[in-house]
Amino acid sequence: MIRSRSLPRALRLAATAALLAASAPLAAQGGAAAGDLPPAKQLIDRYAEAIGGREKVMSHTSMRSVADVEMPAVGLKGTMEMFAARPNRSFVSMNFPGVGASTTGFDGTVGWTVNPMQGPSLMEGAALDYMRETADFYETLSQIPDPARYTSIETVERTEMGGRPCWKVKLVSRSGRESFNCYDTETGLLVGMVRTQETAMGKMETTSVLSDYKEFGGIKVSTKSVTSMMGQQMIIATRTVELDTVQPSQLEPPAEIRTLVQAQAAPRN
Repeated sequence: MIRSRSLPRALRLAATAALLAASAPLAAQGGAAAGDLPPAKQLIDRYAEAIGGREKVMSHTSMRSVADVEMPAVGLKGTMEMFAARPNRSFVSMNFPGVGASTTGFDGTVGWTVNPMQGPSLMEGAALDYMRETADFYETLSQIPDPARYTSIETVERTEMGGRPCWKVKLVSRSGRESFNCYDTETGLLVGMVRTQETAMGKMETTSVLSDYKEFGGIKVSTKSVTSMMGQQMIIATRTVELDTVQPSQLEPPAEIRTLVQAQAAPRN
């Protein structure tokens, strides 16, 4: 079990993922022969249409969402607010009473975190590379993979996730990072994702089970994510999603992060 003094770091990692995870692999429920697997492009196109279509997704420029967050194993309940804007800017704030607020952001160049235990810090190395690679606004909004960002996308098996039969699609990014999406065989909707993310604590495999799709601004968005990370579950229930309302000031790094950036850029004697 995660002890209370280490919780802020775990919460920071969860927020950075945009959003949020589990370490159990997908369990196969009777495979299908390779020739029986539908092409990955067909599954992704079907998903895109099921949530409203690529044209509708591309018509939006920003997103703000508010959600309730719960970690049952450690008895924590709190809130999460996320801002994102094209092309690749984001700001996530998580607040747990008794623990405090943690924020994570990316302004297109600089990635940062602020939490009650470690204070402000700039991301660097593999963690910054991961955030840079996964910060695309339209993929954050819709979870529709952009083929230009991947070297390989293929359907690998029929399986089950979140109690739903689905087609498992493997994606390999240009950096070589592997991830998996699972598309419902009946509805075409995305029901789960497996990600390996780079963090300050090293690589972490995370799995998210998605459900309760609702429409906002002409796009269907999953409003429930049951996730786990380092053996802990996190439940995210989205209350609202606003599109095209985010102001530039809402994506600005906090003052303490700007100070760190200035110090880093200052010439050294």
